[in-house]
Amino acid sequence: MAETHEEGDVFAMVDTWNDVNKVHTAIKMDVLDLASDPASLLMDLQVGSASMFRVAKDGDLWTSGAVLQFESGTVSIFSGTGGGGDVYIGGVGTIGTVPMAVSYTGPTLRQPNYLGWTSSSTINSTSDLRLYRDAANVLGLRNGLNPQTANLYNFYNDGDNYERGFLKWDSNVLKIGTESAGTGSSRAVHFATVNNILKTAGGFNYAIEAGSVVRYQKNLDILWSNSSNAHTGITSDVGISRAASGVLAITDGVSGNGGLTFSYGEVREAYTVSTLPTATVGMIARVTDASSPSVGSAVSGGGSSPALVWSNGTNWIVIGV
Repeated sequence: MAETHEEGDVFAMVDTWNDVNKVHTAIKMDVLDLASDPASLLMDLQVGSASMFRVAKDGDLWTSGAVLQFESGTVSIFSGTGGGGDVYIGGVGTIGTVPMAVSYTGPTLRQPNYLGWTSSSTINSTSDLRLYRDAANVLGLRNGLNPQTANLYNFYNDGDNYERGFLKWDSNVLKIGTESAGTGSSRAVHFATVNNILKTAGGFNYAIEAGSVVRYQKNLDILWSNSSNAHTGITSDVGISRAASGVLAITDGVSGNGGLTFSYGEVREAYTVSTLPTATVGMIARVTDASSPSVGSAVSGGGSSPALVWSNGTNWIVIGV
């Protein structure tokens, strides 16, 4: 080994490796640590008596620089033999007795880099799960043309015992639901905003797959409003509810009055003759105050008899008493 000294350089060393059968080491120091302070250092590089880079005797590294820059290649960080253990970024650690301060805000990736995971333990393996910055305040879970899935767990013991919700793309269909395995139970899905009121812009469209069963809780009504803002404070004018076993009630959503309209006619209840709607051919209604109703005759009010009436477009005609 040849050693040269130039102005400003205490050590400027040049070495030549020319034996392919020999493992060369440019710089080596072997410390026999019989007794030393835990803060002892294998290396301490300073500028103006201030430490810039240190290596503790247990192998920990410390640098005062804000940027650790690698011009090219792959940077791999492993903890423990074979890559096991944990790697921590952020917080405060120590090297010897000297604090090692790093950012509390966490790591930052520059565009278009992503945070990726791979199922392989091999360095440089292609990641199959990636998180991207799509735009300001927008997180993207994407991987080329591969449909993505996000799982949110209620509990997880292992891959055969869990409860979770999912948001995923499946055969070009966006699916939201729950699933379970092992001792896990099937859980419900609720869509809610303030006060648990469901509201979606432009309507709420969904498809029920073949073989599925849709159940509503007891005393839960399905209500419609003439307002485009279906939220708390808007009065519903038609609703569907369970009246009793095998009985479906169709009401106005408020007072219990209502009826059922078909493309060819209409059935309503609790009308008086004076409150019958404008006659349209095909409408059918029931009145409660008919006066001496007679089948085939126009209905008249002021009485106490119920009657079933039909509209011929001009009059309401009694068709049943």
